[in-house]
Amino acid sequence: MRRGFTLLEVMIALAILAVSLTILIGTQANSVHMTERASRMSAAAMLARSQMIDIEHELLSEGFSDMTEEMRGDFRDDGFDGMEWNAVVEVVELPPEASEQLVNSVTSSLFGSSDGQSEGALTGVAGVGMALPMIVGQIPTMINEMSERMRRVTLEISWPEGDGRGTLTVQQYVVNLNKGGAEGIAKPTPNGLPIAPVAP
Repeated sequence: MRRGFTLLEVMIALAILAVSLTILIGTQANSVHMTERASRMSAAAMLARSQMIDIEHELLSEGFSDMTEEMRGDFRDDGFDGMEWNAVVEVVELPPEASEQLVNSVTSSLFGSSDGQSEGALTGVAGVGMALPMIVGQIPTMINEMSERMRRVTLEISWPEGDGRGTLTVQQYVVNLNKGGAEGIAKPTPNGLPIAPVAP
């Protein structure tokens, strides 16, 4: 005569099955969520690059402002409902010590280190030392010129994610080599440093 399962054994088996199914469903749901997030991040990165090129072209075409600018918009026309962008264009202010560091670097490269351990490109060349004050005097002007021709663009892409919003933030430095502004610019060609992700 075959012995059947007791009620206790059936309950234990059902409990094990319930726990296993809960873990399996949770893992599957988490996998779907991660796949969706990866898809959104990929789309956000693509849109960020495209929008950054548009912003750069606008800055180079219309010229730089002396104040911080803020721009915003969305990507509905591109078929990405819920995705929005916000950009901040800032004047790049070089620190005061940058002038001193540049002077030291130029002096060391041309005339060698002050401790005499290394020689510069013009070490021993007569008459060159007389031009050093003129070179050094131009450095603050060069730094101011660099600051006027450069802007830092911080672009944030956001999208609905759960109860909040997911974000991707990138930065790029835009350099305007044409002092007159948009003259000579025909198309939105990437200019400046590569886009770099910024930690949230």
